[in-house]
Amino acid sequence: MDMVTRRETRFLLGSSPFLLQSWVKMEIDVPVGVAYNLYSDRESIPRWMPIISSVKVLKDKPDLSRWSLKYEGLGQNIEYSWLARNMQPTPNQKIHWRSLEGVPNRGAIRFFRKGPSSCLLEVSSHILHQFNSSSPLV
Repeated sequence: MDMVTRRETRFLLGSSPFLLQSWVKMEIDVPVGVAYNLYSDRESIPRWMPIISSVKVLKDKPDLSRWSLKYEGLGQNIEYSWLARNMQPTPNQKIHWRSLEGVPNRGAIRFFRKGPSSCLLEVSSHILHQFNSSSPLV
């Protein structure tokens, strides 16, 4: 059904903090509007993206949402959280965000129509990670 055509992750190391950049390009067998609506409904994302444990949109500020990410890695239970602002989207073309507090990050999802029942997604994210001896390496 969905096929990852390219995935790239870069660690820009040096001193702490370091930048983790991730880029995924995939073609999926759903119309672009369906894919866009899935990503637009932020609170439903944990149902189909297991690494995201929760997303809560702020009732008084619907462009803001609190995110929690949980996973196990390097023998540790790892958990991060942040408050994100969704920037002005372009319907059926682009969703993008940046964090305001918590883990510094930003990213974008771009949607490209391939045909009446398929589309291409490009997902990019940038996470600034503060590393110390007790921090997990993402």
